[in-house]
Amino acid sequence: MTTVDRMRRKNFHIEPFVVVAAFVLLAAGGCQWLGNSGRENVATVGGAGISLADFNERMEKKLSLMADVPSLNEKQVVLLKADVLNELIDEKVMINRADKLGISVSDGELKKRIEEIKKDYPEEGFKEIFKGRESHYRTWKEELRKRLILEILIHQEVTPQITVTDEEILSYVKSHAKEGISEERVRISQILLPDREKADAVLERLNNGEDFAKVAKDVSTDPEAEKEGDMGFFSRGVLPEALDRVVFSLSPGKISKVVETPYGYHIIKVLEKEKGGEVLSVKAREKVRAKLKREKEERAYSEWLGRLRSKAVVKINESVLSKTGVRKNQPAQK
Repeated sequence: MTTVDRMRRKNFHIEPFVVVAAFVLLAAGGCQWLGNSGRENVATVGGAGISLADFNERMEKKLSLMADVPSLNEKQVVLLKADVLNELIDEKVMINRADKLGISVSDGELKKRIEEIKKDYPEEGFKEIFKGRESHYRTWKEELRKRLILEILIHQEVTPQITVTDEEILSYVKSHAKEGISEERVRISQILLPDREKADAVLERLNNGEDFAKVAKDVSTDPEAEKEGDMGFFSRGVLPEALDRVVFSLSPGKISKVVETPYGYHIIKVLEKEKGGEVLSVKAREKVRAKLKREKEERAYSEWLGRLRSKAVVKINESVLSKTGVRKNQPAQK
């Protein structure tokens, strides 16, 4: 293993609904959400109803994650109800679209996804969550089926056409230079010696005008001596800290003083530099690409959903909605 290798090693949308524990939370205590029998609809979307039961269930999920339900004032309750209703309307709009396109998820496909989810749990851990709660498991399965349908729908209608070009990546890097996304790189050559006395003597030779490449080939104890000491390019943070600090402070063509590291005594010459913004590592480039793609997907999803909703006939049953409320004298579920 070369010194280069040793140095490099030393410094090194819509998601499927899988939060199954939420159903355990809902089953753990008394209901905090007051409604009627749940058979009425709080709204219809294109003629398809959103039942009060579904509304109550979604509301309970929200409340189960809140720390202090009794402290909610009337305005906060109204806003929470509106938020829940809008979520359900958006979902119904998308489900109606999926129905129109004939998108479905078979029992086999659903079972396959459940098996994938089970892998994230310890052995028998998944079964324990729903033990004695078969109705909750059935509800969760159908919720998962719905989420998979929406996943397919969005993949078909929103994400396929979204791409990020190299030009967009470069533009982003240049405009966000202060964020440290781009990587300044330096190409160096080194002479490595086992003791300080020899290193000082070699540095004096270099200061007297001897050729760095020739001296490196003659006296350096590092395997790169065969390549006249050329170690190639390094980004910040890869070399040992003492070397990293020195090489990025030197201009191309300049030679360092003797630098001590656990590997020995180094004399470094900077051969060339590439400024940040001009070069990105593969990892940094893909990180930027993923960020830009995610932002594009979020915008495209919002615009797509807005178009669907603008065409949908939505009717809200205010009289049913007004009958619901939060039980103020009951503590939040844990």
